[in-house]
Amino acid sequence: MSQARHRGSTTRFAVKLLLLVVLICAGVYLLLLHDLNRTLKWRLSRLHAAGVPRTWAEVIPPPIPDRDNAAIIYAQAFKQLYLTSDDREALKSFLNTRQPVSRDALQAPVQLVLARNGAALGLAKQGGARPGCRWSVDWSDPPPLVLLTYLGEVRTCVRLLAADAIMAARERNAGRALESLRAAIVMSARATANPTLQPLLSGARDEVTALDALPRVLEEINLDAPACRGFAQELEGLDFRQDYPRAVAQEALVGLWCFDAVQRDRGTIKDILEYGVNANGPPASAVWLYLSPAAKLARLGEEITYVELMQEALHLAHEPYRQVAARYQRLDENMERARWYQLIIRNFAATNAEIGPTNEQTAILFERALALRNAMQVALALKAYRAERRAYPNSLDALREYLGGTSAAPEMRRSRIHGWKLPADPFSGKDFGYRRQGASFVLYGWGEDLRDDGGQPDRDMVWEFRR
Repeated sequence: MSQARHRGSTTRFAVKLLLLVVLICAGVYLLLLHDLNRTLKWRLSRLHAAGVPRTWAEVIPPPIPDRDNAAIIYAQAFKQLYLTSDDREALKSFLNTRQPVSRDALQAPVQLVLARNGAALGLAKQGGARPGCRWSVDWSDPPPLVLLTYLGEVRTCVRLLAADAIMAARERNAGRALESLRAAIVMSARATANPTLQPLLSGARDEVTALDALPRVLEEINLDAPACRGFAQELEGLDFRQDYPRAVAQEALVGLWCFDAVQRDRGTIKDILEYGVNANGPPASAVWLYLSPAAKLARLGEEITYVELMQEALHLAHEPYRQVAARYQRLDENMERARWYQLIIRNFAATNAEIGPTNEQTAILFERALALRNAMQVALALKAYRAERRAYPNSLDALREYLGGTSAAPEMRRSRIHGWKLPADPFSGKDFGYRRQGASFVLYGWGEDLRDDGGQPDRDMVWEFRR
């Protein structure tokens, strides 16, 4: 009996001890849960105060009247497009600035492609004349699943318009060349008329395609100084980087939606996470554990980390890349270490679209687009100088004096384009590199390595004008 009583008392003690441990663990769990929820709420309030919307409805573009909507005309242009895979390759090669040898050989096939798509080109130019643009998008889908199907057609039209501008310039048709180039630039800007990062990235790439054609156009036609100034003024508003903070804020909202979806719909998120597991993630058992109630602390901790990283990304988006390059690298390293962030955010997106570039790659893309735009404005100023002075200046300082009318020499004050200010290279914050090269010139910017390599094409951003 004594042994039975002893076993009974031992069992009761063990049960009491177990209950005590459970109560202590539950208390610690609830305290941690309360602390994490409070921290998350505070972090979210700061993120929203920095510009991140609270609901998806806040970022949906407002409707505009049909008579003002360029997207309606663009949609008609898309229906008129007809390109084979060979046509697309020929067009891409023709516009490739690194393959100048193939241009003449590709001229005949590209002319056929342009002739076949003449109706689409005409409609694209008509659409560019309308004051607004709202694309037809189904905004009822969850944020990561919204399909922006028009972006591929926009890219095709921009390439066709850029090629048409080059062909028109070769035919010495300056009016058509500038009209096509203008329509390509406007369409690239209109691609960004939706609030997320994907169309902004696409628009910046398309603008690069359009502006890369400008040196080849200017090699073939001579514009007078007012025409150069007019086209440069049209480029002044095309700074995709100024929209970058807005897009980062919308992307933060998409990420928060994904975290919230973990709580709302475990089945869907489980499938998405397991998609990532099959690629490069942890074992399926870890996914199940992460989705369990016991892992709520881990999920909250990961969401807090995500909010902190997005707040840093939003801050960096307001700064020139040259000033925060090292911080971009640390941000991307920290995001790569956030294991579950990769699964929730990136693998959710990967089920529907290509995984996008890193924060640093995105910032560099916008900075390169801005550098190209600024360089083309400087190139147009140089062309204007030559149109009035019959030769290029010896330096950008001489060009600046000429444009500003500050030179003491009377002949330098006769320009019809006084007041034209030269933009800087965004990667250096200084003037672009410039040198005369016989009867032509070379412009260059530092590029993302943030070093002046003397205009070496493999290290700097270089634009060579052959006449």
